[in-house]
Amino acid sequence: MEKRLQGLAARAAAVLLLITPSLACADDPAPSPKVLAALKVVFDAMDAAARDDAALPPPKSDSERLIRLGVLDQAGRVQIFKIPWASLSPAEGLAARKALAAKMDPIDRDDLAQVVSMIPPDGWFSYSRYGRAAADEAFAEHGEADPDNFAKMYDRLAIETGPQRFGTQFHCVNGFTAPYPVVDPAAVETRRTALGLKPSFAEMSAGVAHIACR
Repeated sequence: MEKRLQGLAARAAAVLLLITPSLACADDPAPSPKVLAALKVVFDAMDAAARDDAALPPPKSDSERLIRLGVLDQAGRVQIFKIPWASLSPAEGLAARKALAAKMDPIDRDDLAQVVSMIPPDGWFSYSRYGRAAADEAFAEHGEADPDNFAKMYDRLAIETGPQRFGTQFHCVNGFTAPYPVVDPAAVETRRTALGLKPSFAEMSAGVAHIACR
């Protein structure tokens, strides 16, 4: 059970980077050698993806461009699970998240600007026109959207005015990570199951509970 929770914590840390505002500040101290060593697998993957993309000719279509932006966006994120979070203290974990944000923020801003510049007149990137891979890279909220993407987008908008519905969004409470309030908490697992969302809300909440934040 303990190993499973540690695995969920690693997954949750990756999700947290995807769903929370940047933690990076210009006056943050440089991360320690231990933190940098823990992040090396992520930074190396990001640098390799950037080199590979730079070596390619310009994309021939918006679909290809979206897919390539998605590769750059995910290159580091898919490696976050390999960071030895359990070996980092709460302060080191926070420093690691800030260092990751500082590395990823410029790429995220550039990706967002490019995606916004390509949004079609009918509102978003449909599977039928752009293909599933390209549309998913654009984080579709269209009627043809992936259920996981839909849940995250729905909750991101919901927490601006009230509780979330699917339990995908987290924030800092008393120095540790916790989910934003959820409407009708007793039914959240039912709603998640209906969309095929994994892991469960209870598992995800337990996985992030020890992650320090501020």
